[in-house]
Amino acid sequence: MRIGFDAKRAFLNYSGLGNYSRSVIESLAQFYADENYFLFAAENKNELFKQALVRRNVEMVSGASFSKTYWRSYSQVNDWKKLNIDVYHGLSNELPFGLKRSKAKTIVTIHDLIFRKQPFNYKFIDRNCTTMVVDKINNTLGNEYIKSATSDQSYRELLYPYMSNFFMKLGIQIIFGTKVDEPATRLFLPYEFKKALSKTKVNGVPIEKSNTTLLKAQPISVPFNWLNSIYSLIG
Repeated sequence: MRIGFDAKRAFLNYSGLGNYSRSVIESLAQFYADENYFLFAAENKNELFKQALVRRNVEMVSGASFSKTYWRSYSQVNDWKKLNIDVYHGLSNELPFGLKRSKAKTIVTIHDLIFRKQPFNYKFIDRNCTTMVVDKINNTLGNEYIKSATSDQSYRELLYPYMSNFFMKLGIQIIFGTKVDEPATRLFLPYEFKKALSKTKVNGVPIEKSNTTLLKAQPISVPFNWLNSIYSLIG
Protein backbone atom coordinates (compact mmCIF):
# COMPACT_ATOMS: atom_id res chain seq x y z
CA MET A 1 0.00 0.00 0.00
CA ARG A 2 1.15 3.52 -0.78
CA ILE A 3 0.27 5.87 2.08
CA GLY A 4 0.65 9.63 2.02
CA PHE A 5 0.86 11.95 5.02
CA ASP A 6 0.50 15.67 5.53
CA ALA A 7 3.98 15.98 7.08
CA LYS A 8 4.26 19.74 7.52
CA ARG A 9 4.02 19.52 11.31
CA ALA A 10 6.37 16.55 11.46
CA PHE A 11 9.15 18.61 9.91
CA LEU A 12 8.43 22.03 11.40
CA ASN A 13 6.76 21.70 14.83
CA TYR A 14 8.87 20.95 17.90
CA SER A 15 5.98 19.75 20.08
CA GLY A 16 2.24 19.02 20.03
CA LEU A 17 1.18 18.19 16.48
CA GLY A 18 4.82 17.72 15.52
CA ASN A 19 5.39 14.99 18.11
CA TYR A 20 2.11 13.30 17.20
CA SER A 21 2.90 13.34 13.46
CA ARG A 22 6.43 12.01 13.90
CA SER A 23 5.24 9.25 16.24
CA VAL A 24 2.55 8.02 13.83
CA ILE A 25 4.81 8.03 10.78
CA GLU A 26 7.84 6.51 12.49
CA SER A 27 5.78 3.75 14.14
CA LEU A 28 4.09 2.74 10.90
CA ALA A 29 7.33 2.84 8.92
CA GLN A 30 9.02 0.64 11.52
CA PHE A 31 6.33 -1.92 12.29
CA TYR A 32 4.68 -2.07 8.86
CA ALA A 33 7.83 -1.93 6.80
CA ASP A 34 6.32 -3.55 3.70
CA GLU A 35 4.20 -0.48 2.98
CA ASN A 36 5.46 2.68 1.24
CA TYR A 37 5.11 6.06 2.96
CA PHE A 38 5.18 9.46 1.27
CA LEU A 39 5.66 12.56 3.41
CA PHE A 40 4.07 15.59 1.76
CA ALA A 41 5.73 18.76 3.02
CA ALA A 42 6.47 22.00 1.20
CA GLU A 43 9.62 22.59 3.23
CA ASN A 44 11.95 21.02 5.74
CA LYS A 45 13.72 23.65 7.84
CA ASN A 46 15.28 21.63 10.64
CA GLU A 47 16.73 18.34 11.73
CA LEU A 48 13.65 17.17 13.63
CA PHE A 49 12.61 14.34 11.37
CA LYS A 50 15.46 13.57 9.02
CA GLN A 51 15.90 10.14 10.60
CA ALA A 52 12.67 9.02 8.92
CA LEU A 53 14.04 9.74 5.46
CA VAL A 54 16.83 7.19 5.79
CA ARG A 55 14.26 4.39 5.80
CA ARG A 56 13.95 2.65 2.44
CA ASN A 57 10.14 2.80 2.57
CA VAL A 58 9.85 6.54 3.34
CA GLU A 59 10.05 9.32 0.76
CA MET A 60 9.57 13.07 1.11
CA VAL A 61 7.47 14.84 -1.53
CA SER A 62 7.77 18.60 -2.04
CA GLY A 63 5.65 20.51 -4.50
CA ALA A 64 6.85 22.36 -7.58
CA SER A 65 4.07 24.96 -7.35
CA PHE A 66 4.78 28.70 -7.39
CA SER A 67 3.38 28.91 -3.86
CA LYS A 68 4.01 26.54 -0.94
CA THR A 69 0.59 27.35 0.51
CA TYR A 70 -1.15 26.74 -2.82
CA TRP A 71 0.62 23.41 -3.28
CA ARG A 72 -0.28 22.22 0.22
CA SER A 73 -3.92 23.34 -0.01
CA TYR A 74 -4.68 22.51 -3.65
CA SER A 75 -2.19 21.11 -6.13
CA GLN A 76 -0.57 18.38 -4.02
CA VAL A 77 -3.57 16.21 -4.93
CA ASN A 78 -2.11 16.04 -8.44
CA ASP A 79 1.01 14.47 -6.92
CA TRP A 80 -1.13 11.84 -5.23
CA LYS A 81 -2.29 10.76 -8.69
CA LYS A 82 1.25 10.65 -10.07
CA LEU A 83 2.46 8.56 -7.12
CA ASN A 84 -0.61 6.30 -7.04
CA ILE A 85 -1.33 7.09 -3.41
CA ASP A 86 -3.89 4.64 -1.94
CA VAL A 87 -4.56 6.43 1.35
CA TYR A 88 -3.78 9.98 2.47
CA HIS A 89 -3.74 10.88 6.17
CA GLY A 90 -4.19 14.52 7.17
CA LEU A 91 -2.39 14.49 10.50
CA SER A 92 -3.31 17.98 11.69
CA ASN A 93 -6.98 18.87 11.38
CA GLU A 94 -7.14 19.45 7.63
CA LEU A 95 -7.19 17.99 4.13
CA PRO A 96 -6.44 19.77 0.85
CA PHE A 97 -9.17 20.90 -1.56
CA GLY A 98 -10.05 18.96 -4.68
CA LEU A 99 -10.06 15.43 -3.23
CA LYS A 100 -12.21 14.17 -6.13
CA ARG A 101 -9.24 14.62 -8.45
CA SER A 102 -7.67 11.57 -6.83
CA LYS A 103 -8.97 8.07 -6.12
CA ALA A 104 -7.07 7.94 -2.80
CA LYS A 105 -9.07 7.31 0.34
CA THR A 106 -8.59 10.02 2.95
CA ILE A 107 -8.32 10.15 6.74
CA VAL A 108 -8.09 13.25 8.90
CA THR A 109 -7.12 13.44 12.57
CA ILE A 110 -8.89 16.16 14.55
CA HIS A 111 -7.15 17.17 17.77
CA ASP A 112 -8.24 18.74 21.06
CA LEU A 113 -11.98 18.08 20.91
CA ILE A 114 -12.57 16.87 24.47
CA PHE A 115 -13.93 20.31 25.34
CA ARG A 116 -16.86 19.68 22.96
CA LYS A 117 -17.85 16.41 24.61
CA GLN A 118 -17.11 17.53 28.17
CA PRO A 119 -17.03 21.35 28.17
CA PHE A 120 -17.45 21.38 31.94
CA ASN A 121 -14.07 19.66 32.28
CA TYR A 122 -12.03 22.12 30.26
CA LYS A 123 -11.27 25.82 30.57
CA PHE A 124 -8.23 27.33 28.92
CA ILE A 125 -6.87 28.94 32.09
CA ASP A 126 -8.73 27.43 35.05
CA ARG A 127 -8.81 23.76 34.03
CA ASN A 128 -6.57 22.38 31.32
CA CYS A 129 -3.97 19.63 30.87
CA THR A 130 -1.45 21.58 32.97
CA THR A 131 -3.70 22.67 35.85
CA MET A 132 -5.02 19.12 36.24
CA VAL A 133 -1.48 17.73 36.58
CA VAL A 134 -0.64 20.41 39.16
CA ASP A 135 -3.81 19.59 41.13
CA LYS A 136 -3.12 15.85 40.98
CA ILE A 137 0.44 16.22 42.33
CA ASN A 138 -0.63 18.63 45.09
CA ASN A 139 -3.46 16.30 46.12
CA THR A 140 -1.01 13.41 46.30
CA LEU A 141 1.40 15.47 48.40
CA GLY A 142 -1.43 16.61 50.69
CA ASN A 143 -0.71 20.32 50.33
CA GLU A 144 -0.42 23.05 47.70
CA TYR A 145 3.33 22.82 47.33
CA ILE A 146 3.39 23.57 43.61
CA LYS A 147 1.97 27.02 42.98
CA SER A 148 2.28 29.99 40.69
CA ALA A 149 5.20 32.33 41.29
CA THR A 150 3.88 34.86 38.78
CA SER A 151 0.87 36.33 40.59
CA ASP A 152 2.40 39.78 40.11
CA GLN A 153 1.81 39.29 36.37
CA SER A 154 -1.45 38.94 34.46
CA TYR A 155 -2.35 35.93 32.35
CA ARG A 156 -2.01 38.19 29.30
CA GLU A 157 1.60 39.02 30.21
CA LEU A 158 2.40 35.31 30.45
CA LEU A 159 0.71 34.43 27.15
CA TYR A 160 2.02 37.20 24.92
CA PRO A 161 5.72 36.15 24.83
CA TYR A 162 4.63 32.86 23.24
CA MET A 163 2.81 34.62 20.40
CA SER A 164 4.33 36.29 17.37
CA ASN A 165 1.08 36.43 15.42
CA PHE A 166 -1.00 39.60 15.64
CA PHE A 167 -4.25 37.71 15.11
CA MET A 168 -3.44 35.24 17.90
CA LYS A 169 -3.09 38.16 20.28
CA LEU A 170 -6.29 39.68 18.93
CA GLY A 171 -8.05 36.36 19.52
CA ILE A 172 -6.90 36.37 23.14
CA GLN A 173 -8.34 39.85 23.51
CA ILE A 174 -11.72 38.86 22.10
CA ILE A 175 -12.26 35.32 23.38
CA PHE A 176 -10.96 35.52 26.94
CA GLY A 177 -12.08 39.06 27.74
CA THR A 178 -11.13 40.49 31.11
CA LYS A 179 -10.01 37.11 32.50
CA VAL A 180 -6.55 37.50 30.97
CA ASP A 181 -6.00 40.73 32.90
CA GLU A 182 -6.44 39.03 36.28
CA PRO A 183 -3.36 38.09 38.37
CA ALA A 184 -1.89 34.79 37.18
CA THR A 185 -2.59 32.72 40.29
CA ARG A 186 -3.04 29.45 38.36
CA LEU A 187 -0.25 27.46 36.76
CA PHE A 188 -1.80 26.88 33.35
CA LEU A 189 1.15 26.85 30.93
CA PRO A 190 3.43 23.77 30.67
CA TYR A 191 6.68 25.75 30.72
CA GLU A 192 5.61 27.77 33.77
CA PHE A 193 4.72 24.49 35.46
CA LYS A 194 8.17 23.13 34.63
CA LYS A 195 9.86 26.17 36.19
CA ALA A 196 7.68 25.95 39.32
CA LEU A 197 8.40 22.23 39.68
CA SER A 198 12.15 22.92 39.65
CA LYS A 199 11.79 25.33 42.57
CA THR A 200 9.38 23.30 44.70
CA LYS A 201 10.54 21.73 47.96
CA VAL A 202 8.69 19.43 50.37
CA ASN A 203 10.02 19.54 53.92
CA GLY A 204 13.11 21.28 52.58
CA VAL A 205 13.82 18.57 49.99
CA PRO A 206 13.55 19.44 46.26
CA ILE A 207 10.75 17.51 44.60
CA GLU A 208 12.71 17.44 41.33
CA LYS A 209 15.57 14.94 41.48
CA SER A 210 17.13 15.83 38.14
CA ASN A 211 16.51 17.98 35.09
CA THR A 212 17.68 17.13 31.58
CA THR A 213 16.87 19.02 28.38
CA LEU A 214 16.33 16.49 25.58
CA LEU A 215 15.61 18.99 22.81
CA LYS A 216 16.17 22.74 22.97
CA ALA A 217 14.05 24.68 20.53
CA GLN A 218 15.79 27.48 18.69
CA PRO A 219 14.00 30.83 18.48
CA ILE A 220 12.70 31.66 15.03
CA SER A 221 12.92 35.21 13.76
CA VAL A 222 9.62 36.25 12.19
CA PRO A 223 9.97 39.15 9.72
CA PHE A 224 7.41 41.93 9.81
CA ASN A 225 4.39 41.28 7.63
CA TRP A 226 1.82 43.99 6.86
CA LEU A 227 -0.91 41.34 6.66
CA ASN A 228 0.00 40.07 10.13
CA SER A 229 -0.48 43.38 11.89
CA ILE A 230 -3.10 45.90 12.90
CA TYR A 231 -2.59 47.62 9.51
CA SER A 232 -4.45 44.74 7.81
CA LEU A 233 -7.57 45.79 9.72
CA ILE A 234 -7.13 49.46 8.89
CA GLY A 235 -6.71 48.66 5.21
